Amino acid sequence: MRATEKSKKNSRSVGKGHSRPLDRNKKAQPAKATKSAAKSKALAAVDALLRQPEPKRVGASAAGRGRPVIPQKDNQDPNALTLSRFERCLIRAEKGEPGPILVKDLKLDERVSAVAKKSGRVDLYSKMLKATPSAQPGRPLVNIVGNSDGDLSFQLLSLYDLVLAAIELGREQLQVSLVRLPDDEAERLLSQQDTQQPVEEDVSPLAIAKMNGFLQIPMMEIKRDENLRQEIDLSSPEFRNLVSSIETIGLQNPPVVEVRLDQAGNDSEVRYVCVSGHRRLLAMEQLGHTEVVCALKLFKSDRHRALAGLAENINREDLHFLDKADGYGLLALQGMTVHEIAALLDADQRTVAKYLRASAWDKGVKTRLRELGTKMTTRFLLNMLAAGERTTAELHALIDRFTANLEAKPKFKRGGQIRAKLEEFYTLSEVPKDQRQIIEKALRFLGLMR
Repeated sequence: MRATEKSKKNSRSVGKGHSRPLDRNKKAQPAKATKSAAKSKALAAVDALLRQPEPKRVGASAAGRGRPVIPQKDNQDPNALTLSRFERCLIRAEKGEPGPILVKDLKLDERVSAVAKKSGRVDLYSKMLKATPSAQPGRPLVNIVGNSDGDLSFQLLSLYDLVLAAIELGREQLQVSLVRLPDDEAERLLSQQDTQQPVEEDVSPLAIAKMNGFLQIPMMEIKRDENLRQEIDLSSPEFRNLVSSIETIGLQNPPVVEVRLDQAGNDSEVRYVCVSGHRRLLAMEQLGHTEVVCALKLFKSDRHRALAGLAENINREDLHFLDKADGYGLLALQGMTVHEIAALLDADQRTVAKYLRASAWDKGVKTRLRELGTKMTTRFLLNMLAAGERTTAELHALIDRFTANLEAKPKFKRGGQIRAKLEEFYTLSEVPKDQRQIIEKALRFLGLMR
């Protein structure tokens, strides 16, 4: 009896005073999804929605046939000067962002090159490139080979005709899509080269967009009034770093521009509308550039256009709360439900509902919130202002209280920060005195307050 009681006492003491030994057989918890992973899921969903039947063209991108097989990285900037070339390429492949590559760095398969030369299409591409030197009718798919800068090489997987024509004309670089594929998958794509598809000698902006190609455009012709991000701080460290990066290593991710026809659908006159890359355009202007190479796109509906713009910008760290809310609102206007938006962007449905409430706020409320800048955090906006349905008057009253509390709040040392935050919470949430005592008692019990 005593032995039993002693063993029970020992087991209790171990549970209280000592940490239990690690269970090595216990499965580790899955890592929390990064913002980069969430964006990749959104982009994959957008790709599926934008996929539509098109006339068969050699210039059509093969990027949709295989997804990059690469290790997940945190949300990093492929333009960052601190990263190696190999790391920048991996990030570009993960995000599905096109970019420039030197033609001399491409590794071509001799068998596929010989077949391409016999097809006669190399001459057609040469004519197209000569007729419009600023155009690239198609986007080659390139596989990243190697594990570091020391053994890095680039295996060409598609559009051999275009690349061979560029080599003949002495072009130094091409815009490509990078992927990271296993050897067997890369060989499968190489074996699928179709040499029977016709090539149209059309290098109009509409034709280039259908071929997922690129065009050098005067920046004055690009409309930028549909930017999801309404305010861009040109003095911020992030923007200055972007300018410095482009000045040092060049533009690594061309802006995405939609080729938009007039209401009658005529292709004689087109408009260029920036879908993503507004900050890059501003950075190029600051560096004195007047033209920029852009990736041309066609969208079959307003819904797809909104999806593409939002998927590109939704997980940017510096995107303002209201810009993100307006992006969710655009998707709702296209008929998407809260459930559909949450599934597309890998977001919580309750969070999506809060952003949609914020998108419907009065213009005066939004103006006041923008003026407060980073003083009012996203967490506060989500959990206080957007937590429920509020009238415009109630929203203004909450902002008034927040502003008054901000102006009256003294500077505390570290020991008084919890008390200051607690008082701010009491004021804004109108917590009764009896509930305040319970909250403070719980915080003292947890050792968070004295």
